[in-house]
Amino acid sequence: RGVDIRSNVPVVGFSVSDDRVTDVVLQRGRLETDAVVIAAGAWSPAVTKLARRRIPIQAGKGYALDYAPTPVAVHHALHVDEGRHAVTPFDGMTRLAGTMEFSGVNDRIRPERVSAIIRSAARTLQDWPTDLRIPHVQSGLRPMSADGLPIIGWLPGYRNLAVATGHGMLGFTLAPATADALSDLITTHIMPSILRPFDPGRFGRL
Repeated sequence: RGVDIRSNVPVVGFSVSDDRVTDVVLQRGRLETDAVVIAAGAWSPAVTKLARRRIPIQAGKGYALDYAPTPVAVHHALHVDEGRHAVTPFDGMTRLAGTMEFSGVNDRIRPERVSAIIRSAARTLQDWPTDLRIPHVQSGLRPMSADGLPIIGWLPGYRNLAVATGHGMLGFTLAPATADALSDLITTHIMPSILRPFDPGRFGRL
């Protein structure tokens, strides 16, 4: 549909005239723009800093342990409240996922976190193996806002620079509704009522 997707192209700054961004400055070259949306998850604060604005977001790390083939048959998704983890069956694979670790923006794997998830799964699922060497382990970062609500709308002081982040663990779930509301904001410059509770201006001009 005419969309130009550029992967692995670092953004290093913005050209600003009064209260508008005129260009996104890339590591090589620049991109002229009418409007900009920063939707970089846990990395959004690093991008808004290029526009001399701060947003109160920190990374909440979660862990995913993938077992392929699955060691125990799991027929439907489970949320283990006591163990603070989820069990999700896929075709030929089962994933354990959980924790909320605040340790900055990094992909370090802490064995004690992995062990805790496995022990909880073993208490929940009969014959679940506890060998740390079995699963493929990875981590991911969730953008967690200071007040627990997403941050969506124009950055204070800008008329065409918006942000959409802070969805926590519901990014994929809330992405379509966020995009729909933001498209209205960008095309009409009228704040939809549904976005008012999430206005970045609620934190002041940080």
